[in-house]
Amino acid sequence: MTKLERIQEMEKQLAELKKQVEEEKECEDYKKRLLIEQRIKDIALLLNDGRKIDWKDDAQRKYHIYYDNYNEEFRIDYLYSNQLECVFCLSDKFLETALEYIGEEDLKFYFGVDE
Repeated sequence: MTKLERIQEMEKQLAELKKQVEEEKECEDYKKRLLIEQRIKDIALLLNDGRKIDWKDDAQRKYHIYYDNYNEEFRIDYLYSNQLECVFCLSDKFLETALEYIGEEDLKFYFGVDE
């Protein structure tokens, strides 16, 4: 094997190692997001105190957390009957409780907020 071939082989191995590290990081990030999402769901269940979300009840407020990129802060809003793919809660204390128990840093990670 020539010197050039050895260098090319080492570069190939380095690229494969880098890819493996990136894949492991993606897996760890995915796992962390799932764990944070489960904590958000647990908080919603606790705050709902046994009450069920009824999407046909137009008077029932369904709260959800979102990140406002313009103001760079978390906010809470509610819907009555429009379903979105996110965690809903019946308590207006959802955001403040999530911030207290999960923390702003982990919530930003979950929402994909770049700092």
